[in-house]
Amino acid sequence: MCDDIVLKPGNTPLSDLRQVFFTDRPVRLERSARAGVERAVEIVSDAAKAKAPIYGVNTGFGKLAGRN
Repeated sequence: MCDDIVLKPGNTPLSDLRQVFFTDRPVRLERSARAGVERAVEIVSDAAKAKAPIYGVNTGFGKLAGRN
C-alpha cells in the first residue's frame, strides 16, 4: 500500500500535486494547517452572514453572481 500524500500549505512539491490529480493515492492535509483552515472557515462564515454581497460566498457564481 502507498503512503498518503501530505499536503503542506506553501511547501507542497509539484510532483506531489501531480500524484493528487493523476493517481488514487490517499491525500491528507498536514496537521499544522488546521488552524489556518479553521480561521478561513470563520472568515467565510462571517462573510456569508453579512448583508454586503460577496461574490461566490453569499452570491452565486458567473451569471448568477447577482443572486443570493
